[in-house]
Amino acid sequence: MFDRQLARRAAASAAAIVLIAGATLSAVAATTIMGSTTDKTTVPVYATYDEVVYSVGLEWGSMEFHYQYGTGWSVENEGDNKIALTNYSTAPVAAELKFTGTATKYTGSFNTKADGAGEAYQVLYMDGIEGDMGPEGALYLQLDDSAAPDWDADRRKIGDITIRLLDTRQNNGGNWVDSYDPGSIGKLTQNSEITVYDQNE
Repeated sequence: MFDRQLARRAAASAAAIVLIAGATLSAVAATTIMGSTTDKTTVPVYATYDEVVYSVGLEWGSMEFHYQYGTGWSVENEGDNKIALTNYSTAPVAAELKFTGTATKYTGSFNTKADGAGEAYQVLYMDGIEGDMGPEGALYLQLDDSAAPDWDADRRKIGDITIRLLDTRQNNGGNWVDSYDPGSIGKLTQNSEITVYDQNE
């Protein structure tokens, strides 16, 4: 004969076991609020700031240029004028590229194409690393063809390239992009494409 009272007791015991098991799994600290419904307890919340790790890989070509009258500057081998960057940082970072000539007439810019037919950028903004791979891309130094060397035949140094990393976080209300002309900042995406950087994206 079916005993309803026994069944109810069994169901209540099972429910109690489930509730106790659930509380054991989810709780690491516990208290009991006693008294009126206006009583309360306070649970402290903690946070730790994980410091950003900056790491940017850099490779460059020979930077050997040749000048020919009527043609201008050129490189002998593919990649000689290439600056390749890979961002392994845990946050986005920007790299400023600057060419300084040994004489004021020697000027240069950095282009997305080896032959100078692409877009020129002064700064390259790079997304942070995702998984094991960070975004990688390249810019190419283009020298001003109007500046002919003032010597014949022999090989000489005509300048240096300086690459400086920029903190792209907004510190003290400042904005790092304000130091550069609109359109002079390129963005290197995870699929190695370089587009114009838009800070509103």
